[in-house]
Amino acid sequence: VYYRKNLTVTADDKTKVYGVADPTLTATVDGIVTTLDTEAAVRSALNLQLSRAEGENVGDYAISITGETVLEHYVVSYTGNTFHITPKPVTLKADELSKVYGSDDPTLTAVPDGLVGEDTLNYTLARAEGENVGDYDITVTLGSNPNYTVTETGNVFHITPKPVTLKADELSKVYGSEDPTLTAVPDGLVGEDTLNYTLVRAEGENVGDYAIAITLGSNPNYTVTETGNTFHITPKPVTLKADELSKVYGSEDPTLTAVPDGLVGEDTLNYTLVRAEGENVGDYAITVTLGSNPNYTVTETGNTFHITPLAITITADDKTKTYDNDETTDPELTATVTGAIEGDEVNYTLAREEGQNAGEYTITVTNGENPNYTVTVEDGTFTIETLNTVVVTITEHSGRFVYDAENHTVSGYDVAISDPLYTEADFRFIGTASVTAKDVGTYSMNLTPANFANTNANFDNVTFVIEEGEMVITPKTVTVTADNKTMTYGDEEPVLSAKVEGLAGNDSLAVTLNREDGKNAGTYTITPAVVPNGNYTVTIVPGTLTIEPKTVIVAANDQAKIYGEDDPELTATVIGLVAGESEDLITYTLNREDGDEAGTYTITAAGETAQGNYTVTYADGGFTIAPEGSTIVRIAANNGSFKYDGEEKDLSGYTIAISNDLYTADDFEFTGSSELKGTNAGVYTTEMSAADFRNTSANFENVIFLVENGRLEITKRQITMTSGDASKAYDGTALTNGNMEITGEGFVEGEEPIITVTGRITREGTADNTFTWTMPAGASKDNYEVDEVYGTLTITASQVYSLRIHYVYEDGTEFDSFAKDYATGESYNIASPKVAGYEPDFARTTGTMGTEDVELTVKYREVMYTLTVEFTSTADDSQVMMSIVSQFKAGAEYHISVPTVDGYTPMKNEIVGTMPANDLEITVFMIPDEEYERMTSEGVRHYDYITIKEYGTALGITNSVLGSGEIIE
Repeated sequence: VYYRKNLTVTADDKTKVYGVADPTLTATVDGIVTTLDTEAAVRSALNLQLSRAEGENVGDYAISITGETVLEHYVVSYTGNTFHITPKPVTLKADELSKVYGSDDPTLTAVPDGLVGEDTLNYTLARAEGENVGDYDITVTLGSNPNYTVTETGNVFHITPKPVTLKADELSKVYGSEDPTLTAVPDGLVGEDTLNYTLVRAEGENVGDYAIAITLGSNPNYTVTETGNTFHITPKPVTLKADELSKVYGSEDPTLTAVPDGLVGEDTLNYTLVRAEGENVGDYAITVTLGSNPNYTVTETGNTFHITPLAITITADDKTKTYDNDETTDPELTATVTGAIEGDEVNYTLAREEGQNAGEYTITVTNGENPNYTVTVEDGTFTIETLNTVVVTITEHSGRFVYDAENHTVSGYDVAISDPLYTEADFRFIGTASVTAKDVGTYSMNLTPANFANTNANFDNVTFVIEEGEMVITPKTVTVTADNKTMTYGDEEPVLSAKVEGLAGNDSLAVTLNREDGKNAGTYTITPAVVPNGNYTVTIVPGTLTIEPKTVIVAANDQAKIYGEDDPELTATVIGLVAGESEDLITYTLNREDGDEAGTYTITAAGETAQGNYTVTYADGGFTIAPEGSTIVRIAANNGSFKYDGEEKDLSGYTIAISNDLYTADDFEFTGSSELKGTNAGVYTTEMSAADFRNTSANFENVIFLVENGRLEITKRQITMTSGDASKAYDGTALTNGNMEITGEGFVEGEEPIITVTGRITREGTADNTFTWTMPAGASKDNYEVDEVYGTLTITASQVYSLRIHYVYEDGTEFDSFAKDYATGESYNIASPKVAGYEPDFARTTGTMGTEDVELTVKYREVMYTLTVEFTSTADDSQVMMSIVSQFKAGAEYHISVPTVDGYTPMKNEIVGTMPANDLEITVFMIPDEEYERMTSEGVRHYDYITIKEYGTALGITNSVLGSGEIIE
């Protein structure tokens, strides 16, 4: 027997410089018995495998070695070693660089020497700060270069002077002016740099050329090349213009003058002035003659001397008389002449405006031939004074109505006149004597004295006094009665409703219903609320919501024990509670009938009937004392509570507790059902009984089954549905907001309701943003407890804007106007005033008020009316000649001479009158000659007899069919 000798093999430590090739890995073998083996033989037998860890960066890497562990004479052990990669030495030298002063720095660079492959070095280059000409050090700052040992060398950055040129500007001035500042233009400066230099010109102020020289100062950053220039002094131009002069005919000449422009200091010019001879009105030349002015170049200009007419005024003297309709009583017209030269004759004529009615008439002066004068004429006034002063009292009609959703109208007025000589025919009404409204309020026709115009010029002091009437529409009384409602505690609340009695027409009121807070059994007030409506006085009659208690049963659970044992705890089941509420809400006591012998005893449940939100009834249970050796099997169905999620919950089954360990579930059979499933919110219970269980083992005679039924509760999901708020200023359109926010536990996927937001408000006020919602097919509201929260819709008072209508004649003269404020969205319908003899281009102005003031103009044109004169025989009513047909404007005077008709004598020879604002038909009756002779022979006098038939109303219509609610204004 022999033992193998221990042989050790150790990898040799190796090193290389980063970037060169690896040396060959080798190992040292220790322990060879040279008497038995050679090293070469051993090495061959070892089959050595050497490798190092991967990596080429500077660092230490493990050398591993493997080979045969057992040789014929040896047991071999192996030891690894370390492979070292050391940094490579390199050099880095900054490049020498330069730039011209003011230019951008070139990029700093450096040259690394000795890098491996594509390697780069981490370093930064910086030069010393400074931008002036000079030398600045470039320094190298090394970063991390783990594979290299870097030797860095800086360098020098040179800034050399910049060549520039400087040339003096060529300058000049006019003789006598100040020297301009001498300037020069440097070319090539950097940024805001300047050059140091001075400029000076050769002395002298006379006209001529003077050298400009440059003297340079210190400019270390620049090499400057300078160039001088020339300064010129030139002659000064001046002008001399004779002044334009004038005098009024007959006055003395003013002294002739002229204005030199441009003289230096106290210098003067030599010149003479003379005007052409003449004294009559006209224009005369002024000429300038120059003397010697050696220092100036003079441009002379003559002018004109005017002799103008003398201004005088001819003023017509005012005259007055009292109205008498007689032109022969007019006073003589005279005038006053002001400003004429004494002894001169002034020619003129006087005339006054025609007319004999009371009023003012212009006295006109017409200038005659007055060639030496400029004549201003001033008219005078010829006044015919009136006779009477009149007060006309206009009393508007009034009316009172109760709102009934219909338009009501009050129109017309009564007239009282202080002077019987003045009648309604002597004034004109312009406007609308009517007021129409539907809504509650107090309304006026708003007549003003401006609606009435005196048309009789002989009464100039006519005062119109308005006694205002009013139309009052008072609110209608309506009653809003909340309907009484009843529900059982825990059930879904009924929908609140109300009756509205007394509304007019198709009106409706926006009614919301709110009940007193509370969920418990009891009585709660239901209060209606109405969005304010000015047309109604609302009587509110509240209702009640009665929540009646829910009936529950406290059922004592059956119990059992084996004779001699202690009584088990008595228990009961509360049946009928609202989902989610605890049995602890019901208070009760349990007692069993006395007795300790085997047999059956009653368990009695007792307590108050009225307990909070519940009416409680009680059901007894049984207590069994089984003989010794009996077996009691307790069957307890499963219980559980879940939140509704649309998925079926299954708690079917039961647990078993047996008093005898020898008795098992295989010893009885169950013939009933323990199913306990449910999907929708609610309470589900099992309906097992002891009779559903039967002992099947002959080894046990007295087996008692006690059953406790299970309860599966699925509670409703709690959700809040909130409609959005919205508000705006009144604009006549409805305000809605369809936004809806749903919070809380959320609807089960696929059961999202269909929501209709019904809230709407048009008038000023607030209203609930009501909504309705329905579940999709297959889904039920009963699985959700939903709190409906209505948002608020608010319409505030709108901005009020002004409507102004100007009523004008064709020449632009305004005779009436209308002004009233309307709210945005409010409609307006204004009848144009009726003016006799005129027709408006718009009978009504209608529209809806927007968001800015409205100003409109209605123009009136004159209407021509037809005058028809017929000639009718008194004998047989026949027409004895063709009618005369003429057209006149309203108010125009007509004068028709009755033609001569053979065989007839007219009853009136002339038809004279004033044309009304409507068509007119006049019949002149003609008497046959024989009838006329008979009347003459009998001494019968005939009268100036005619008939007048007026056609049309002030509207220019004869018969009108008016629509509902319309009136003639």
